[in-house]
Amino acid sequence: MVVDCWFCFVYIVVWILCWRQRQESASGGCYFMLDSRLRGNDKDVWRFGFLNIFVGNFLFDTSEDELRGLFATFGPVVSVRIIVDRNTGRSRGYGFVEMEDPDQGQVAVERLDGSDFNGRPLKVNDAAKK
Repeated sequence: MVVDCWFCFVYIVVWILCWRQRQESASGGCYFMLDSRLRGNDKDVWRFGFLNIFVGNFLFDTSEDELRGLFATFGPVVSVRIIVDRNTGRSRGYGFVEMEDPDQGQVAVERLDGSDFNGRPLKVNDAAKK
């Protein structure tokens, strides 16, 4: 009986998360999200099925739209997140871009790593690799 209740609870939670993601996602797909707030640490949000790309060494006043435009030339961009300092609210000069197609994301990583963006050489690599 306890196992059945636990299964129902997990099923309902997954259904709610999928429904919420469909509402927020441009592609309408359902994917699972492991959120740093749930884990209790400062790791980045990881979504399965998308390529998460680290982008570093850009100017502090670079906007998410500028990064999205840079990566959109290689394929559909799911999300862009610039990391900001908690105390000042100022950009820390790095962030993460999620691309829908991993193959197009790899092409973007290869072509943009070391390229000039607003006068600074970008550091771009696959965020999953350590």
